[in-house]
Amino acid sequence: MRSLTVMIPLLFVLLFGCGGGSSSDSASSNSEQTPNKGDSNKASTKDSDFDPCDLLSEKLIRSSFEVGDLEVTSRSSIQRRYSTCRKFWPGSSAAKNCEVSLTVPNKRFDNEAQAVSALDAALDILKYGLKSRPKDPERVKEINVQPLDGIGDKAAWTTPQNQISVANGRRLFHLNVNVYEDSERNRAVALELAKQFVKEIN
Repeated sequence: MRSLTVMIPLLFVLLFGCGGGSSSDSASSNSEQTPNKGDSNKASTKDSDFDPCDLLSEKLIRSSFEVGDLEVTSRSSIQRRYSTCRKFWPGSSAAKNCEVSLTVPNKRFDNEAQAVSALDAALDILKYGLKSRPKDPERVKEINVQPLDGIGDKAAWTTPQNQISVANGRRLFHLNVNVYEDSERNRAVALELAKQFVKEIN
């Protein structure tokens, strides 16, 4: 299921990021990209210096989860189309890490309505189902999309990925919380974190 957890934020990015081939997605945040001015449904302004780890800090992780004295590892990936911060630490079993990740597309939409429309379109695809691999003949049907109220302009929670996706102002962001076996506990913490992030991501 991890492949789907990674795939869903990328779905939003690929649907609504400005043009460019997939071979360029590994470029660093210093890579330049010319916006496609002919497509009014795509974002037009780039924030190349935004690092989600500035928001998803170790201090925030330790105050939000029962980490104790465990070491928290951080991974930051600032790509041309999106930026991701991952924080993880040892779980209750040797085979499992606790992980929280924040993915933010690097483009702002022209207005709030476009951001909400983009989120709606991507959620419709999720409801239809994703393929675990591009060449698989069947789509995965177990994705559940739950609308959320009171967070940004539009928000939804997806399971079993334990992800909240938010349209806020002219931006989208996607927060995954895979810490607890109980999805409702993951959801509760994700909601509280998302309420903090909407103050900064807009």
